[in-house]
Amino acid sequence: FRSTVSRDDAMSGTAGIFNTGTHLLSSLMAMNCFIPGKTNRWGKPTYGMEWQVPWGKHSPATWRYKHSTEGAKRVNQTAVLPIVVIKDPYHWMG
Repeated sequence: FRSTVSRDDAMSGTAGIFNTGTHLLSSLMAMNCFIPGKTNRWGKPTYGMEWQVPWGKHSPATWRYKHSTEGAKRVNQTAVLPIVVIKDPYHWMG
């Protein structure tokens, strides 16, 4: 991801099914992480750590590149690193 997306374009967003802690992770990411290029450019220390991925926080990963939430219609989805929260890693990976 870092070798293919410039820091100015990069952003991260939370994704996962309901009741997995996606809201908590989004809050923690916004409070503790930021992309330096985004901070300097927009003046907002949480910019670059979006509260959801552009295709929707609880939407299936297959919706990537096929759907955008109302507020993310112009977001370049290839520049988004999804941070995924899962309930049961054993079944999810198998």
